[in-house]
Amino acid sequence: MNSSELAFKHLLKSAKIPSLNFNSKTLIQTAKQFKMGRQRIATATPYIAAEFGDRATGQFNWDNIPASIILDLIFATDFAINFRGWHIAIDVTSNPNTLDDKQAKLNNVEANSGLKHLLDAIGIDHSVVCLVKIPGSRKPKIQPNIQTLTQLLRQVIKGSLQVGELAL
Repeated sequence: MNSSELAFKHLLKSAKIPSLNFNSKTLIQTAKQFKMGRQRIATATPYIAAEFGDRATGQFNWDNIPASIILDLIFATDFAINFRGWHIAIDVTSNPNTLDDKQAKLNNVEANSGLKHLLDAIGIDHSVVCLVKIPGSRKPKIQPNIQTLTQLLRQVIKGSLQVGELAL
């Protein structure tokens, strides 16, 4: 988890916005039902084997992989939250050059192959890419940004925002 993701996690906690809980096995079974899911599993498997696999064989059991890792690598979701009854997937980035690519991946509704289908299948109502900026080398300012986060999430559930920006 990079500094932008850590700051965002702290912001969510300070705002008392609950995370959604997922089961690793269920996430993998769901992903396998979709072309995009199978492709992302194939891409993620070498990394997961290196990080979580048996040192001698590289083999691993998906049940032993944290759901947060599966959400990140396969569902392109850093945070899955419940905001006022809506389930929202959030992909946090600190790189403004990746925004268009990340948004395009989330919105791809090509038959049975886009991430949108994967997210729909796990009960996600909305998704957003959030550019998080932490100016200079100072500590992130969390408290003043709780209201900004709430406003951003309100726009997401209204369907009027797919890319947001927070300067922490």
